[in-house]
Amino acid sequence: MGFLFPGRDNTKPLTRAASDVIFKEACKRVRIKGASTHSMRRTALTNLSNAGVPLRVIMEISGHKNLSSLQRYLEVQPEQLVKAIGLLK
Repeated sequence: MGFLFPGRDNTKPLTRAASDVIFKEACKRVRIKGASTHSMRRTALTNLSNAGVPLRVIMEISGHKNLSSLQRYLEVQPEQLVKAIGLLK
């Protein structure tokens, strides 16, 4: 079975450093500023949380060892706060 993201010689997986270089070059080509593999990770984890995926499952996917470190990744949008407060009425 091969790798989902193989490295140059197909005997090892693509490294994190190599994926960063590829991603930054792609962003540069399409003129996206400020994006990074880390920002993509944060967005993916936030989207999972917003979709109702249990935090324990997100921790397994992301490799976080504790809830406090995961929570630093999850973004809260102002409209989420307004909706949550509206539910309390």
